[in-house]
Amino acid sequence: MEQFDVPMSDVAVKLGATEPQAMDDGSISLADITKSGLSFNWKISGKQVAG
Repeated sequence: MEQFDVPMSDVAVKLGATEPQAMDDGSISLADITKSGLSFNWKISGKQVAG
């Protein structure tokens, strides 16, 4: 957000498709997340940027 000079409210972050289910069913732990991180996508409202 700092790179694009926008407020946090303009940034949308969505977890990768498998992460929410893995957290819900317990097949991923906080230790796993701390070790490997999470997959996510982001976009900024009103800008043609995403990642």
